[in-house]
Amino acid sequence: MAEVSILVTGATGLLGGAVLFDALRHRPDLCWTVLVRSTSEAEGRRRVAARLARFSDEATGFALTSRLRMLPGDLFSLAEADPAELAGTTHVLHLAADTSYWSKESNWRVNFDGTMALAGLASRLPRLRRFLHVGTATICGRNVPPLVREDAYPHPDAEQIVHYTYAKACTETSLAERFPALPVVVARPSIVAGHSTLGARPSASIFWFIRAAEALSSTFRNFGWVEGSAEHPEDVLMRNEVESLVDR
Repeated sequence: MAEVSILVTGATGLLGGAVLFDALRHRPDLCWTVLVRSTSEAEGRRRVAARLARFSDEATGFALTSRLRMLPGDLFSLAEADPAELAGTTHVLHLAADTSYWSKESNWRVNFDGTMALAGLASRLPRLRRFLHVGTATICGRNVPPLVREDAYPHPDAEQIVHYTYAKACTETSLAERFPALPVVVARPSIVAGHSTLGARPSASIFWFIRAAEALSSTFRNFGWVEGSAEHPEDVLMRNEVESLVDR
């Protein structure tokens, strides 16, 4: 089997740390190039190591980064890069996102403009087999039917709750319209919370929301999507996504 070379974004975030920590220990067949916001490879390596250390310890986290190729920059500087530098890339795992519910400008710039920039570069990569974009199940909006069909969304009439879900829905639509030849696969998890064995240790950021939803269940139920939403442990979710990316 030909070498699998994956370009991953969002490596210092919740999902990025989970996918790298698991894959670096259990998938030696995969090669990783990590886009990381930094001014140098050394700074980028320190940032990624700090995220990986949340799943283990500082020494282990830093040791694991020795198997990563660091690419300092962001989604926009990457889009301006020479595609020849990434000519060996076979897969793109796009995890970078602004998940704030309130930051309208940043939401659009990162989630929409950033993804379009990345897709433009990906469309010029000669060996690319798959582009996995991680979206969100909440693009279905509020007041959804009891059975939500994946192929019914994004839907232009969906009543989006916050700008984050609006930007994510527009991103999916525009990927299909602007890059019809790009081998895009979209994953739409709902709520990603905790680790299957470490609990909230790697990140507790979403637990405030879950606790609030439980305490104010009658209020949040009016949104139409919190009640009955599935919570996914980050490590289990990302192991499945990597398998979807390279093995199917």
